[in-house]
Amino acid sequence: MAENGGEAADATGHGLAAVPTGTTTAQVATDGPLGNARVNGNSTSRGWLAVAYDTQLNLGETFTMSGWYRMTALNGSTPIFGRQFGWSARTGWMFEMSGSYTDFAARGKGGADRVEVTGSNPSAENAWVHVAVVYKGTTATVYGNGVQIASGPIETVVDEKDTALTFGYGNTRNQFYGAFDEFRVLYEPRSAEWIRACYANQNVYRAGAPRICAPIHSR
Repeated sequence: MAENGGEAADATGHGLAAVPTGTTTAQVATDGPLGNARVNGNSTSRGWLAVAYDTQLNLGETFTMSGWYRMTALNGSTPIFGRQFGWSARTGWMFEMSGSYTDFAARGKGGADRVEVTGSNPSAENAWVHVAVVYKGTTATVYGNGVQIASGPIETVVDEKDTALTFGYGNTRNQFYGAFDEFRVLYEPRSAEWIRACYANQNVYRAGAPRICAPIHSR
């Protein structure tokens, strides 16, 4: 997400670029953990990044999503990434901050059927955090900075057809105030060891040393 504006390119070559949506003037570059990152709004804007629906986004019930984020202000329960337009949606999934800087929530199906897996976020305001969530059938496992912080049952994810993959969400949910970098989606559940190693390798690179983490592709 190193661009100064416009689309955030898909580095894997699958053509799944993230497009600024809503108020886009605040979506500019900032220093990130791996080069530049993308700012996503502030208290006077309402914007988010969206990857338009594509059959490649039909991840099924087993997949891994990871990336870096930094919140600059709290705004209630704030979606970070997911495919679920509307709290009451009966399909899709969502990963969000759950009302504070210290709680994550990984949600399965929305509305009355939703089940949350909450955990303690290792960060505070204005800190870069690496987060990963592994959906595997009726279980979701959440990691913060390479450490497992929560695992538990959810309603099995059902693909929400024709719905974008969003970062910072928008629509009727609370706006995300902060920045994103290096989001990755994989069509398989990754192990705790893999997530810990990838965080450690990226964190070394973030500190200025050469990156030793192998490239990760979306397939």
